Amino acid sequence: MTLLAADSIAVTLGRRRVVDGVSLELTAGRLVGLLGPNAAGKSTLIRALCGLAPLAAGSVTLDGRPLADWPRDLRARRIAYLEQGAHCAWPIAAARLVALGRLPHLGAWQRPAVEDARAIAAALADCDVAHLAERPATELSGGEEARVLLARALAADPAVILADEPVAQLDPAHQLQVMETLKRRTAVGTAVLTVLHELTLAAQFCDRLIVMDRGRIVADGAPRDVLTDALLHDVYGVRAAIGERDGALYVLPQTRI
Repeated sequence: MTLLAADSIAVTLGRRRVVDGVSLELTAGRLVGLLGPNAAGKSTLIRALCGLAPLAAGSVTLDGRPLADWPRDLRARRIAYLEQGAHCAWPIAAARLVALGRLPHLGAWQRPAVEDARAIAAALADCDVAHLAERPATELSGGEEARVLLARALAADPAVILADEPVAQLDPAHQLQVMETLKRRTAVGTAVLTVLHELTLAAQFCDRLIVMDRGRIVADGAPRDVLTDALLHDVYGVRAAIGERDGALYVLPQTRI
């Protein structure tokens, strides 16, 4: 089932067409990796998909309905967006920061209910930050803060998760843990689109990969079909070792071309 779709969308920043004629569909229960070199348009595309970047052309639909027609609170219940390099400057306890993810589900002056507390606790545990619940956000390391902000997105229990580089600041163990968490969310029907630069993580965890270059989609398919010598040469300008270990594909960039 298609949850979120883009039809020939374009986004212009200044005089530059950053996203140019992109069409895609995100379906329930699939983890999709969005790859590409710096300045390919990935972050702008993510923002356009959740209504934060105005479209110069094309359309985005959520559950078959134009995204612009959705009230903001209902849209926020359906889509969770994790911004690249997001940061909290308030000395708010980590658990309270995560609890902000439940706001779209609450009416004016409504106090959180049992189901809200359950969602917050589950998100803290999923992101391995339950032990940080009472620590002020301003005292967290970069990696800890990144995981707390991911927990805030997960606490919303959205149908669609749009995550922009969720593993960028994390050590290898927590990179794996975050990807495992996103994969588990797809098992209950969530659609996940995540920007990644870690090609082996993309190959190992994603059901599908979309590669952007210069604002356009240049490849879309299964990891084994997308991560080829030719694509790595043409898009990234690198040679890489591509192989398999214990049934999992790995891609290790080795030299620039």
